[in-house]
Amino acid sequence: FQSSRMLHFVLKMIARGSTSLPRGGMQAVSDQMAANAESKGVEIKVSTKVLSIEKSGDLYSVSAESEDCSTRHIKAKNVILATDVGVAKNLLTRMEGLEGIGALPDLPQRTV
Repeated sequence: FQSSRMLHFVLKMIARGSTSLPRGGMQAVSDQMAANAESKGVEIKVSTKVLSIEKSGDLYSVSAESEDCSTRHIKAKNVILATDVGVAKNLLTRMEGLEGIGALPDLPQRTV
């Protein structure tokens, strides 16, 4: 429901001429954000299978499967978890204080 309302809003804005897409398409937005973050020393890992996330003090410890199938341990102040709801729930319910996330309903994934 929310996706259809957003699509309607975007199409209305395009029809009115008050919105536009960046040169290079929507991927250009992600590319600019990544370039900005990396210029500030942020390490971005994509297409990486995360095995676990744990919080210890002010840091997160992320265990991830490397390209060579070995396990890599990464320490970070912040973690952005961009995945489907099932994987996110599986990882987050193992974290202290977030156990209740597992009780949330799985909402259907939609693509527009």
